[in-house]
Formats: sequence, structure tokens, C-alpha cells
Amino acid sequence: AGVKVTGIAASHGGYLVLTSDGAVRGFGAPTYGDAKGTLGTSTAIGLAADAATGGYWILKSNGGVANYNAPWYGSLAGQIASGAAPAIAGA
Repeated sequence: AGVKVTGIAASHGGYLVLTSDGAVRGFGAPTYGDAKGTLGTSTAIGLAADAATGGYWILKSNGGVANYNAPWYGSLAGQIASGAAPAIAGA
């Protein structure tokens, strides 16, 4: 019930916090957007920061990945059961 914290990632001298509704909040780190309002029936379940760009990726419960100022490498959206995506890690 309600919005929950689902991810935290260190980024460029601070950290980022992801909530289940797709919102990203930066604490000493810049933000480049979020997935709030774009998740459909999915929830945001993971966050990873890109050390090179300071951007980040958001993992959705359906296996989809949204990128924000980070390179796009693809996703598993529609290829796995909802909720089966366990985690995401930055490079």
C-alpha cells in the first residue's frame, strides 16, 4: 500500500532514490528525469547509476528498462513474467 523506496544508487558525489511509482530524487546528485506516469501496470523495482555519464537506468517489473542520460542497451520488456526481473546493476 502506498509508494515505497525500491532503489538507491550512488552517483557523482551523492545518491539517487527510486520509488515504486517511478519517481527519482537526487540527494547531492543530478537527476535527468524519471518514469513516473509511464509505467502502465508495471512498477519501478530497481535503479543503477552509470559511472561514466552520471545518468541512470530504471528497471520495471515487466523487465523493461528506461534510460536517463545513460546508454541504451535494450531490455527484456514483454519477454519475462511480470515481477520476474530481479535486479539491475550499473557498469
